Amino acid sequence: MKTRGSPTVGRFVVLPNALVAGPWDLPAAILCSVLLAGILVAEVLTPHAVVGALGLLPLLGAMWLLSNRSAALVAATGLLVFATSLWLEPINRLTIVVVGVATCVAAAVTRLQATALARSLSTGFRVAALTPRESEVATLAGQAYTAAEIGARLHIGERTVETHLANTYIKLRISSRRELIRMASRLDKGKERAAGGGSRPLKTD
Repeated sequence: MKTRGSPTVGRFVVLPNALVAGPWDLPAAILCSVLLAGILVAEVLTPHAVVGALGLLPLLGAMWLLSNRSAALVAATGLLVFATSLWLEPINRLTIVVVGVATCVAAAVTRLQATALARSLSTGFRVAALTPRESEVATLAGQAYTAAEIGARLHIGERTVETHLANTYIKLRISSRRELIRMASRLDKGKERAAGGGSRPLKTD
């Protein structure tokens, strides 16, 4: 499984929320906001052309790459540009409304997809960090088996099961069995990827 530092992923795919918690998050937000302001100026200087559609590019880039706070800053700038365009160009008001609504919808969908994908990738990387035994224990625990039942199925002690679960909670950054049960499907997929898509016999400790 490719990790976030993989050359292939880094070379060909721009991961969602790629600038979050990095030094370029706020500067990128400021740059996107400046670009939106520049597009507004161009829109005003060319009243017979709807240049505002170009605002989709920095807006979508911000929604895909930035943190919630920085994305909100760019979104607020975009709304301000939209409102200003409506006020300054009454002749093109209908066109601006259509373009603005389409842009807002596209930005909202992009942000939702970026957030969901980033969360899924993060969970996948954490699941991949589990050892084979921890993955087996976590999968059974996610299916609501008790520690005693898991121990009986895997032929290990109940205390060993609890130790594996404690390590799993730390690696998955969760704190309860309920959260583990909610992640059961992802644990199964992570286990399948780790096994190369095939099945393998359980080993005893």
